[in-house]
Amino acid sequence: MDYTHAKALCNRWLPAWTGGAKAVDSLLACYTPDAFYLDPVRPNGLNGHAEMRAYFEKLLAKYPDWRWEAEEIFPTSISIRRRCGVNRVRDVI
Repeated sequence: MDYTHAKALCNRWLPAWTGGAKAVDSLLACYTPDAFYLDPVRPNGLNGHAEMRAYFEKLLAKYPDWRWEAEEIFPTSISIRRRCGVNRVRDVI
């Protein structure tokens, strides 16, 4: 994945986390229907849009004013690494 593609993905994906439960469709549009989503509070992960929707609806309803911005984007051959928050680096895709 090159930088241009990685930046475009981040520009679509990060804002999709804002807006409460009504933003779930925008967020799910960033994932394939059969995606596997791993979250620290769901150590077994979530399989597919149905499981992800139920989780995202609750999560985004609890934090409707979340705002995420990429501070730095590091594309790799199979993923994007981004830095956000308090200098924590997380795998995105």
